Amino acid sequence: MKKGGWYIAVADNNPSLIILYDPAPQAQAIARWNDVFCKENSRQNVRSHEGAKMHAWLWVYGNDGIIYWIDPTWTDNSGYVWWGAVRDGREVQGAPLASLSKVAVNPNDPSFAAFNSGNASKNQSNWDTAIAEYTEALRKNLNNARTYYNRGNAYSNKGDNDRAIADYTQAIRLDPNYAAAYNNRGSAYYVLGDRGRARVDWSRALQLDPNDATARDNLSRY
Repeated sequence: MKKGGWYIAVADNNPSLIILYDPAPQAQAIARWNDVFCKENSRQNVRSHEGAKMHAWLWVYGNDGIIYWIDPTWTDNSGYVWWGAVRDGREVQGAPLASLSKVAVNPNDPSFAAFNSGNASKNQSNWDTAIAEYTEALRKNLNNARTYYNRGNAYSNKGDNDRAIADYTQAIRLDPNYAAAYNNRGSAYYVLGDRGRARVDWSRALQLDPNDATARDNLSRY
């Protein structure tokens, strides 16, 4: 698996053996899942969420070294999507459930192209370009918490923590359960010397996501 890569995860009849496939040209494909031609990448001894069998969903190997999964075909009655991370040999559901608008931007959303361009620039550490592209995405859709969060990260990487805090705050307003936004806002407060607000935000992040090792580490160190 490569950082930044995405894979189609499949559990045939064994929910503890997940097969990862790479998208591939039809001529090279050995399988077809959800109308995507694929070739096998690896087999992972990981327990799938809800013990899924005969089902396909997505894995993403984040640049932070964490494997995330998202299953946009399974939602609860409020339209919230099933998602989470891979930990200790199983797919663990995110706590609490995150809305699809936070995890990703719907391809039908008018901000989709600008959001993805911002992500590409962010991944290359082109912070000014990423900020401009996320700003364009927000011009087309002001209600996506993930866009504010990503732009906040770009501002933070530039050292502009005041603007980062403003964006994290807006992300939290749109999604009060956005643990990562609380954690990163806490870090921005800390850089600005506001240790009290930093600890409040880190504590809230850990309350929302007890598996947030970064928030836990921040609280223990600072």
